[in-house]
Amino acid sequence: MLLHLTLGVPPRDPAALLAAQRAAATELAAVASPSPPPAPNAPPNVTVANVTVANVTAANVAAANVAAAQGEQAEAMSGPTVRFYLYEPQSLSSFAACERDPGVRPGEVNKHAVARLLIERLQRSAWRTSSMDDAQLFVVPALLDWVARGRCNGTEAEHIANLTATVAPHLHRGRHAIWATDSPRRVRELREQLRKKLPGIAFGTYLGVLANETCVFNSGYSTYYDYVKAVRQGGRGWEANLPELDAPKPYVVEFAGQIFNPLSGNDHVTGAPRWRENFRHRWNLFHTSGLDRNRSFITTYVPRKLDENKPSQKRALGDLDDDGWPVNDTQPPECGPGDHYYCVGRFSHSELHAVRAGAEFSLMLRGDDEASDRLQNAVAALAIPIVVSNVSRSWFPLPHAIPWDELVIPVDAAAFDANASAAAAAAIDAVTPEQRARLRERLYATRRDLLFSVEGSRAAERQLQAAMLEPTNC
Repeated sequence: MLLHLTLGVPPRDPAALLAAQRAAATELAAVASPSPPPAPNAPPNVTVANVTVANVTAANVAAANVAAAQGEQAEAMSGPTVRFYLYEPQSLSSFAACERDPGVRPGEVNKHAVARLLIERLQRSAWRTSSMDDAQLFVVPALLDWVARGRCNGTEAEHIANLTATVAPHLHRGRHAIWATDSPRRVRELREQLRKKLPGIAFGTYLGVLANETCVFNSGYSTYYDYVKAVRQGGRGWEANLPELDAPKPYVVEFAGQIFNPLSGNDHVTGAPRWRENFRHRWNLFHTSGLDRNRSFITTYVPRKLDENKPSQKRALGDLDDDGWPVNDTQPPECGPGDHYYCVGRFSHSELHAVRAGAEFSLMLRGDDEASDRLQNAVAALAIPIVVSNVSRSWFPLPHAIPWDELVIPVDAAAFDANASAAAAAAIDAVTPEQRARLRERLYATRRDLLFSVEGSRAAERQLQAAMLEPTNC
């Protein structure tokens, strides 16, 4: 879908970009086939959009979906074909008793929705077998992230017991895998409980090997586009359209995100706020100059107010001034009308998605940890990722299939520490128009490896390959 933007004076208002995408969507909707009517008698706590996930039967899979899946996967894929057995989702309380909308809170995008998207896709994969004897991999469709977030009926102990009773008798048959990608402590604890009860089970996590856990593989994040298309389905005012290769790119570079997280805690040795190191690259970006003001979208926002009645937040308040900004540091100015250059502003997810789709480059700057959903969202938006050279890339998803070193632009770490903005500008200027075009073409092809909702997606099959090829110490 094209972003219908003119290239005369670059638009500097994300609302203008979003309006252009809405216009393009309206044009396509006029010729698109109508949506199917809502399914009758949808089960409680399950939206109509997800009825296919909750109620698909083995017969449905075999008769109705496999043929379509085979057509989608007709083009040869690199890497092995993984014959897998999918445990019946409804047999697991950690799926059947869970809400299907993966938003952690109402109105929030959940970047840890890989499991939800994957399970739906796998039910119609041509690699699926109904025989355990024919399977190389056994997929356990548990929504552990939802369990940890309190989005499932029943206790954690009940869900663990149900999952163990279902899987343990078959663990000897071969590798089993669960996708549990969220970051809270409870998710990690659930993984540890299952490792004890189901030895050798592999876990897909967003940090991969950086999680410092045994038998893990890099599952990555879910993209904003997948979240809207496969889960929200454009509802509640959410919009997401993917730019085509020839879409205009009015911005040279974009970055939108927090500069620090006051809840990152303090270093156990020095006592200094941990965010000062973790967010150093972001902080440096906002305190230097060198990027094109007229074609850069560089914004942050003031963190939410902390609660002094909560011990962890009360400690953080000591490092903050009355306005919620770090003591002795200067808060960037508020973004004015049409001004999105090193300023504080609030923009909707749809607006920021449109901005990224209208940018040539996207800055990958670490926050609480090295990993970020910005990478997958940059691929979706055909915005060439820029990474600081000394930040680990071991968390990059699907390294067996995606040659990330050929798709990202590194910026020298020492130069970035000296003047982050100037270093980023120099890295961008070094990429010729021809190189930019070729990189966008490769990002376009990579979409099918990462996104579940694009035509010809092979994201689910790539996840299966990762589960077989990457884990160690299982």
